[in-house]
Amino acid sequence: MKDIRLDLNDKHDMTLTGTDLSLVSDLDYIMQKLSIRLLFFYGEWYLDTTAGIRFYDHVLVKNPDITLIDSLIKGVILGTDGVLEIVSYQSVYDNAARSLMIETQLRTTYGDAYFKETI
Repeated sequence: MKDIRLDLNDKHDMTLTGTDLSLVSDLDYIMQKLSIRLLFFYGEWYLDTTAGIRFYDHVLVKNPDITLIDSLIKGVILGTDGVLEIVSYQSVYDNAARSLMIETQLRTTYGDAYFKETI
């Protein structure tokens, strides 16, 4: 599959090569799709208000249930097209910053991949 390459490290804008849109495919496509899905807030998209993670209900709360959050994150990972299996998973929650850093080793249709994201 192919999609428009996004600059996921900066402002999530489309990437240009000269005046042409850059494309992403194969393993990079899966990693980009996974990153987008993990940063997607529940109800954010007007065409499907049931899509996304319930950050306001489960993550951005005073005393979050890390087990529940990990379960939600793993569900998103396994629900991403091209991801076959989670080989390893680790998360670190920073209460002061209210952020969650996840590191995971995945088995995909294009081989094994390492994925790291801070939410």
